Amino acid sequence: MLEGVAGIKEATKGHLTFLANPRYEKYLATTGASAVVVGEEHRSKALGVALLAGPREDRLLPALMRLVPASRPR
Repeated sequence: MLEGVAGIKEATKGHLTFLANPRYEKYLATTGASAVVVGEEHRSKALGVALLAGPREDRLLPALMRLVPASRPR
């Protein structure tokens, strides 16, 4: 279950994150996120993480964010 959205380096279990900039690709292997939105070119590059891949990740992410509850301040 997704509980919030976070950057690929900061994400932990329950977070949705995304990869849009190739320089962050190295974090696919170490992100703690439960799901990562990526372009199709990154589909095979992460193990152990649910990847949501599509030809236009910039359009996919906003739609998915509507499914994630709003983050609450801690």
